[in-house]
Amino acid sequence: MLSCSSALFQRIAFKFMAPKLKPQRLHQIAETGTEQLVKKARTMSTESSMKDAFSTYADYLNNFNEKRERVVKASRDITMNSKKNYLSGSQTQ
Repeated sequence: MLSCSSALFQRIAFKFMAPKLKPQRLHQIAETGTEQLVKKARTMSTESSMKDAFSTYADYLNNFNEKRERVVKASRDITMNSKKNYLSGSQTQ
């Protein structure tokens, strides 16, 4: 069987696993100011059919969600009122 010392194994493992730093990248990181670290907001500079389609779809989804919220609220109100009526009827007897 082959045997190897732990020091030799550690040196070999470190050689293969250690990341190699590129000197030009270190200079780029060091020269980066805080102004460059802040991301700029992306905006569409031109009017396009994609933007129009997206805004139309966004309007559709907003209207759909508003209708859905009204239905859910009405459903909750009906459930709450029916429970009140049931409990008030059972308490009188």
